[in-house]
Amino acid sequence: MDAEMPTTFPADATGVEESVARFIDKLSKQIFQAEDALTEGYDKLRLSAYDALGAYRKAIRGVAGSLTSLVAATEKQAAGGVPDVSGAFQDKVAGAGAVATDVQLL
Repeated sequence: MDAEMPTTFPADATGVEESVARFIDKLSKQIFQAEDALTEGYDKLRLSAYDALGAYRKAIRGVAGSLTSLVAATEKQAAGGVPDVSGAFQDKVAGAGAVATDVQLL
């Protein structure tokens, strides 16, 4: 600590009280300065953590949004493609049925 410890004591009690009071005052100021520095450091750390958490949440929302869009696009594409496949399949089955009918007639 930077507070000076009294090295000489005055002859009367009044001087001792003043000397101890100055020492306590200096010590108190240093304690308050240290407390302020710790509080400021804690606040900066806390704000930094909140900023990092906010960035993390934003990134997760972005990924979730992208995945949701991808799934929706895939579902839409699959839904659009299924009727085409189903229609093509029905045409093949109908064509096979026609061939089977022709073979039976022979």
